Amino acid sequence: MQPFDIDLVYLWVDGDDPKWLEKKRQFTGKVADYSEGNNKGRYVNNGELKYSLRSVEKYVPWIRRIYIVTDNQYPGWLQRDHPKIRIIDHTEILPEEALPCFNSSVIEYFIYKIPGLSEHFLLANDDMFFNKTLSPDYFFDK
Repeated sequence: MQPFDIDLVYLWVDGDDPKWLEKKRQFTGKVADYSEGNNKGRYVNNGELKYSLRSVEKYVPWIRRIYIVTDNQYPGWLQRDHPKIRIIDHTEILPEEALPCFNSSVIEYFIYKIPGLSEHFLLANDDMFFNKTLSPDYFFDK
């Protein structure tokens, strides 16, 4: 048994969501930035989050709670009352003057404000997957 709780935080955006695309266009003047640093596939929703969550269940089931940080979005396939998963809207953790926010570095800065987040946590994007069984000491010293 691990000596402390470990949570997992995902940053997630459904880049196919028309409401999100319109909000981004209104505030940035463009729908997408396909420069070299922001390639076209960055915001495309290929269902990666679903498979990443499945990899958590299979390979790191000791994760206490999973937080999905998003901008007023909810994966339609996700069980809304799942006991381990909580959706965190940007409005819950970012200051009002930082909203809306399309910068993942800024969002990462404020994840410490997630209510109930364990002192020990992993941060992931929806396209990150676990592909073998790992123990907590792979990530943290006791």
